[in-house]
Amino acid sequence: MLPAELPGAKLDSNGVCLPCRNYEVAFGDWERVKARRKVEFEQALEKARRLKRPYDCLIPLSGGKDSTYALYVCARVHGLRCLTVTFDNGFLSDHARHNIRQALDQTGADHLAYTVSRPHMLRLFRLFLGKTGDLCSVCMRGIEVCTASARKAFDVPLIVDGNGTRLSYVAALRELFQAGNQDFVRNVLEGEELAAFAFPVLNPGGRKQTRLGWLSRRVRNRLLRPLRPRTLQLFDHLDVSADEVLRTLESEMGWTRPADAVEHMDCRLHEIPFHIHALKFPRLTPRTLWRCGQVRQGQMTRDEALRLEEADLANPTRPAALDPFLAEAGMSEAEFRSSASDWTRLGRFRPGGANGR
Repeated sequence: MLPAELPGAKLDSNGVCLPCRNYEVAFGDWERVKARRKVEFEQALEKARRLKRPYDCLIPLSGGKDSTYALYVCARVHGLRCLTVTFDNGFLSDHARHNIRQALDQTGADHLAYTVSRPHMLRLFRLFLGKTGDLCSVCMRGIEVCTASARKAFDVPLIVDGNGTRLSYVAALRELFQAGNQDFVRNVLEGEELAAFAFPVLNPGGRKQTRLGWLSRRVRNRLLRPLRPRTLQLFDHLDVSADEVLRTLESEMGWTRPADAVEHMDCRLHEIPFHIHALKFPRLTPRTLWRCGQVRQGQMTRDEALRLEEADLANPTRPAALDPFLAEAGMSEAEFRSSASDWTRLGRFRPGGANGR
């Protein structure tokens, strides 16, 4: 499924990519372990409930299907007192806003919104695109900051994230993905005039890490992990199909979506990052990574996915949001393509080197 030109694919002699091989190692026995994972999930929820804090759990809520389903499970199925938090990057879709309102009405959950002004976000997007060729790391850092702030302010013992290693098909590819790492953000902002504004917004914090300091912090974090509030990724513990998730949300949570989208419909810029991936590696389509996930989970055959890929490659499309975004950000097409096409830029700012997080 993944093109051979993508270094992280590392295709074997049978054409199987490294992410698929890793998936088999981690989840090849999913049928055997999923019952145990579900019990572990329920035990974690009960442990949080017994602490009798103001809120039992915190849920990052984007208005997309996965985060909304996480709230449904915690509030409606298990009856937890839920606090939700949303990072609004200025491009939250109308569907997402509607879904957030509906979800809060249906569950009685409380909600915090962390909103950055659209002009400021556009300045950040332009800077990060220009230096790293990446758009999403800014928002991912924002999500981490507002989630951590809300958890600390209300002493919430458990975070339930509507995600999962089984679903995160892009996270394994270092050429395409960068998490919301504070050292990465600090390195990108170093020496920039915009840093004075971005520091309080993205909260890089502390001093710049050396390679030794970065390794030391990773060891310290691993040692302290049992003492910290727990984070659970929902879909690494529950076995539920995408169709079942959608049926539940539409019937129980008043959830809506555009006719042509299911994934990432919470952000109006959602098509642009996948267009960037294709500029880096032209054999990628906007749906390649999603289809890889579907094949890995047995929701689609490899032959079917390849047929759809070839059809998309023969009829490439341009994101409708791209031209308005470039105009608003004050970025030319040539600047955008030059920055977005170089996949090596991300690695230059990682504190652990090109393969670090």
